[in-house]
Amino acid sequence: MNKHQLSSVLLILTVLGWGVSLALIFPEHVTTLMAIAIIFPMIPAAIVIWIQSSTVPNNVLKEINTLAIKIEHDLVRDRTIIEPNDAPEEILPLINAINRLLRHLNDRYTQERDFSAHASHELRTPLAGIRLQTELALLSNEPSKRDKALRNIMQSVDRATRLVEQLLTISRLTAENVDLATEFVNLIALARRVVEDHQTSANANQVELCLAIQPQSLYLEASEQSLTMLVDNLIRNAIAHTPAGGRVTLGLDKQPEQRIAIIRVQDTGTGIPEHLRTRVFERFEKVDKQDQSGTGLGLSIVQRIVELHRGRIELTDGDQGKGLTVTVLLPKIHSY
Repeated sequence: MNKHQLSSVLLILTVLGWGVSLALIFPEHVTTLMAIAIIFPMIPAAIVIWIQSSTVPNNVLKEINTLAIKIEHDLVRDRTIIEPNDAPEEILPLINAINRLLRHLNDRYTQERDFSAHASHELRTPLAGIRLQTELALLSNEPSKRDKALRNIMQSVDRATRLVEQLLTISRLTAENVDLATEFVNLIALARRVVEDHQTSANANQVELCLAIQPQSLYLEASEQSLTMLVDNLIRNAIAHTPAGGRVTLGLDKQPEQRIAIIRVQDTGTGIPEHLRTRVFERFEKVDKQDQSGTGLGLSIVQRIVELHRGRIELTDGDQGKGLTVTVLLPKIHSY
């Protein structure tokens, strides 16, 4: 019970006490006196209660002013959480709301700081490679060595381009207000296009790339651009981590009763240990630390796209415990 409520209760008890006292003094007019004793004081009592509820005590105003000064001089600079201490309970909701905002700002600041540090580190690697290979090409008099250096330069440029594209993508997807333009997407046609785009890469890595489509038709209310990016990243990762002679399978299925579409990418590659399966969704996280081709952003992008579509993603073992199976479940399928 706060101070206003307590004072109101005391005021009402005083009025009742006044009425009882008059009734005891003049018992022959008890009804009239009780009515007069209660009704008359109720008018100023109501005015007092209204004034109390409509005004803020001076001590509360002082606390609010002190809090405002503290925020202006300290919190904006170092984002320290406010300790309530002996603050009046009237301003505790305000303090709690500010603390939630500060925690959010701290999280965003930490993410942006780590993101910038990792991005600059990842970009330095291909840029250093480009410079080194360019120097080798300039200094070499042998055509074969010069051609090899130029091919390495092209690979480094491709890696840097891929990294920049993914940095821009994840920056856009993690913005405060992400507006995904949804449409009716033919998921089967989309899967066939992405598989066709990666067929050359799969052949170069001697990996068999297959499609396993269960339904005759599968339409989903979603962002086609984002889903293309999702499937592209999953297949790209699977091919990159599957040794020669292995297989990558893109499967599509649905649960009509729950209006859920299922995208499943299964490979016969190295897999991911179970204790690392939550970490691989973190930005720049690589299971294979020696992997120089990946950016460590692919699965982060996939997870964010799944979140924006209100779906979920699961990582499990492949067939017979070999390789990795990534299963994405997305709602809002439509039947045509």
